[in-house]
Amino acid sequence: MSFNDFLPHPLWIFAVKNCIYPVLGSVHSLPPKPSPIAPKALWDWRKTYLARLTVKQQVQSMYTENVFTREQSNAEMLSMLDELRALVDRQSAGSSGVIATSVPTLNTVRLNRTTGTDHCLERPLVSIVLQGSKHISCGIRETSRELHLTEGNSLLVAVDMPTSSTIIVDSNKPFLAIFVYLDKSTLLDLTLKMNSTKQIQLPAMERENIGGAAVDMVDADVLSCMLRLARLWDKPEQIAVRAPIILHELHYVVLAGRYGHLLQKLYRRDSQNSSVVQAIALLKQDLASPLRVNDLARQVNMSVSSLHRHFKQLTGYSPLQYRKQLRLLEARRLMFSENEQAASAAMIVGYESVTQFNREYKRMFGEPPHRDIRRLQAI
Repeated sequence: MSFNDFLPHPLWIFAVKNCIYPVLGSVHSLPPKPSPIAPKALWDWRKTYLARLTVKQQVQSMYTENVFTREQSNAEMLSMLDELRALVDRQSAGSSGVIATSVPTLNTVRLNRTTGTDHCLERPLVSIVLQGSKHISCGIRETSRELHLTEGNSLLVAVDMPTSSTIIVDSNKPFLAIFVYLDKSTLLDLTLKMNSTKQIQLPAMERENIGGAAVDMVDADVLSCMLRLARLWDKPEQIAVRAPIILHELHYVVLAGRYGHLLQKLYRRDSQNSSVVQAIALLKQDLASPLRVNDLARQVNMSVSSLHRHFKQLTGYSPLQYRKQLRLLEARRLMFSENEQAASAAMIVGYESVTQFNREYKRMFGEPPHRDIRRLQAI
């Protein structure tokens, strides 16, 4: 046997160098670039190797990218909130209370001191608190439901609701907020279109929910719409054209976002809550007439028990309690804005007894009518 017999055959050298060694080496390191004369099939393992080796790196990269995107998104949100706060502060300077702006249905709120409990009938709206905080209570005292808003929170009121609220001013900075009244016909039209295209598959609220109202961190799309509307204050010549477009978009993003399920159940014609909305409209039409709940239930195609249950779930009140709230709030408006005397205001809203009116007025507002109105006029 010659010395050459102990030497590896050239084919073995080729196999070890170009096939076996790279496979074994792939456990710890990337193999060298394949020989151009090697069959392509021998190198399919490289794709598997690369995929297997980089799974962890890919996950880490995706996580890092998501964190960066989330942080970037948060930074953008804070920047938009800061800009909107500055715009509202400038726009409302020198004023106090609710301030209508040059953009239709867009309003600002500015209060320079903490307030006592205020009562009002909230209309459907979406608002953003920009500075300070607000506490809202809805319903009768025994079953009152509470909402608390701080900076960066958004409030949705989906239906006309009697509420009481307290504004809290911190660090000598005024309370600042911005809100848009929602148009019911626009919401109904969009709901029908979204139902027809099966877009109504909506996430649940992440925070508080009291039937017809909800509080959550402001949604980026809602914030964007509000900011673009506020920027129009500096471009009055563009308001007539651009404001309706942005307002329509705002209605859509509210309906399609995390608030959507609240509005969906109100504007779907086959829902019980849409019947409650009809009942509320009927109650508001004629405050002075006696209320017969049986007749009201029949008008909205509900049983009396079903009307009571769904009405209270949505508003926090029974139909009779809701009507009483409306009457007292309207009487207060008549005395404050139109200088009506307590007796005449009571009769206008349907009270037959002035004594009963004074008693219920004091129970709701904390003071007799004449004293309460004097306090409001002094503010």
